[in-house]
Amino acid sequence: MLFTIDKPLPPPTGYSSWLDYAVERFDTRDPWLDSLFANMFDPSVAELDRAEIRESARIELRALRNAATGC
Repeated sequence: MLFTIDKPLPPPTGYSSWLDYAVERFDTRDPWLDSLFANMFDPSVAELDRAEIRESARIELRALRNAATGC
């Protein structure tokens, strides 16, 4: 079966879109660890929190949706 922009692959069960899936499932461990190591050498670098990383991604996705709909 060929998937196109007009007929994309349906998102996984439980998600309304592939973007929702990507935001909820992306790996927050790497940016979190990077911030920990960076903070060891430069205390002025912010130490990230994994839950805050994911929430930031959710906020960006909502902003994209609002921009797309003109809200």
